[in-house]
Amino acid sequence: MMLLMKERLQGRSIGVSLTLSGSCRKRWLQRQRDRRLAQLTDELVLKGALLKQAKANSAGAKRSVGLVHADRLLAQTSLAKQRECCRTCGYASKA
Repeated sequence: MMLLMKERLQGRSIGVSLTLSGSCRKRWLQRQRDRRLAQLTDELVLKGALLKQAKANSAGAKRSVGLVHADRLLAQTSLAKQRECCRTCGYASKA
């Protein structure tokens, strides 16, 4: 009788041990998921900041290109006006 009781208790302790191991594993898996989620969230925040900075840089570059283009047009227009003026007043033929 005592031997049967001992075997049952050992079986139960193994069952309790397996249950605890299963619940420990579940907690471990949940912690792993939580860590991965935190890591992905951090990466997303970083990539969002990088995208925002890239957009700002792009807008700045477009403004710079636009200003350079405007300066070139102004220079070309001024040069064309000077040539027209010189032709009109005859300055080019005197020089």
